[in-house]
Amino acid sequence: MNYPIVTAGGAGGYFQTGRFVDFTNHDVVYQDLAELAVGQPEVRLESPGLYYNQFLGNVLESMGVCPPGGHGFTDFRTRAPTAGYGFHHVDPEREADYASARAVMGQRLPAITVA
Repeated sequence: MNYPIVTAGGAGGYFQTGRFVDFTNHDVVYQDLAELAVGQPEVRLESPGLYYNQFLGNVLESMGVCPPGGHGFTDFRTRAPTAGYGFHHVDPEREADYASARAVMGQRLPAITVA
């Protein structure tokens, strides 16, 4: 949740540069840190969004390490195959909030990749 990522370069045109894109679903806000956030505007409550694993898969794709959609991994808890790259785990209580993000995890990230 809420992984800020700063990159350098566009990977030979694969990524569109000079953008700030927020892939967070602001309709869902977790209240875990609500007490801590009171009176502290620097503490931001967490929300689900697209997977960091999708970004990692896009980075590998941009370097030619794996073909488009050809990367994959296994869900840590269910052992089901997933797309994206890297360790994959979502708290079972929050899994429904990530269903739409999981469905597109093997695709190029919208707004920052060149079709």
